Amino acid sequence: MFDNVKAATDALLRCCNISGKPIARSEVYNETWLLRMVLAKLYDVTDDFTGDHAEILEVLRKAVHVRWISEGGLRPTLEKEGTTWTDAILGNVALRNDPETEKDSGSKRGVEIIHGNDNVGVIVIEAKVGSKLASRTSNYNDYDQVARNIACLAQLVMNGENDKDVAGCRFIVICPHPQSSSDYNEKVFDSLNRNWEDALKKVGDFGKSGDSFVKIKKYHKDEPELLRISEEISKRSVVISWETIIYTLDNGDLKNFYDEVLKESGLYKRSKS
Repeated sequence: MFDNVKAATDALLRCCNISGKPIARSEVYNETWLLRMVLAKLYDVTDDFTGDHAEILEVLRKAVHVRWISEGGLRPTLEKEGTTWTDAILGNVALRNDPETEKDSGSKRGVEIIHGNDNVGVIVIEAKVGSKLASRTSNYNDYDQVARNIACLAQLVMNGENDKDVAGCRFIVICPHPQSSSDYNEKVFDSLNRNWEDALKKVGDFGKSGDSFVKIKKYHKDEPELLRISEEISKRSVVISWETIIYTLDNGDLKNFYDEVLKESGLYKRSKS
């Protein structure tokens, strides 16, 4: 799969200003295409992973073999929120024709859970290069991006068939590795290693303060269930660096692509030779 995705980026680059064409290089060298390159390479790996991050890389590989949807939409958990758009959602999911999502965005990229491989679950990925995790949403000042993604994923799982659907679910942020304590990415790493009770409390407080949870087809009064599943998902959620994944995969084309993404984002060159 990697060779095919790389061929797509090569074709796009031929339309960019590096060859006198008008399209900006940032249309190719960005976190969206970087994530596609990484997931495609993970799909191709056949050997076992080793090292500290072997488990999470194996989880990603298994999930991408089941289903991979870029920019899939999750139904909102709170009434004033719109669709939550994911950079990628992997595993036991499928696209659905959702009139609610179409109304929100004019798109048909809504996602639903399907009963598939019990060992895979659903993984939501947030890809970061030159930006931070959002500390708020448009309508809620203290409802951050972490809480929102976990709550929306929990709601998706509640529409599944049984508890096995939640077993492999997690929220994963991929971002550049911090180089110093002042590096903005240090905060990105900390955001998923902080006290998860804070994020979960925010989800619960909205339900208690009058901002009712969106009605869920089969679970009209199950706020405690939503919080229980959110907590389970949060315990498996992590931040992992691009460097960790890319140098484990050990592919020269992928390393070079990452370097170009960093340059285009205005970040200094972090990758190893």
